[in-house]
Amino acid sequence: MKTMDFIATKEKIMQRLSEQKSSVLATCENGKVAARTVYCTSNGMKIYFMTSKAYRKYKQICKNPNVGLCFGNVQIQGTAKILGHPLSAENKLILESCSHLEDEFLHWTRYKNTVLIEVDITEVEGWNRNGREFLDLIKE
Repeated sequence: MKTMDFIATKEKIMQRLSEQKSSVLATCENGKVAARTVYCTSNGMKIYFMTSKAYRKYKQICKNPNVGLCFGNVQIQGTAKILGHPLSAENKLILESCSHLEDEFLHWTRYKNTVLIEVDITEVEGWNRNGREFLDLIKE
């Protein structure tokens, strides 16, 4: 098995993340898994998306913050953290750091029940022509 360069692979993954406008989000509650597409953005190895407090994904994340995301041939495991309303003072720097935000993403900031969710990525698995690339960000 070929040894991969952790830093180079991590940079490649961050580049692929920065190009994504949407991802499939999977959550789980009481053994029942749900998956749906969310508009998202990223900054480094963190992914951000918004949802309403009225939606099932919000309620599932409150009970179980472990989530999965995927796009293309990239599978992500992470821990979700609810940050509050996206336009709050605490979240201003986050939105400013994501300079490539699209109107589809920002549309949801106008609603009072909207929350910004941050996913700390713990594992990434991707497939390319050379086979599998796997990053465990906790163990490096």
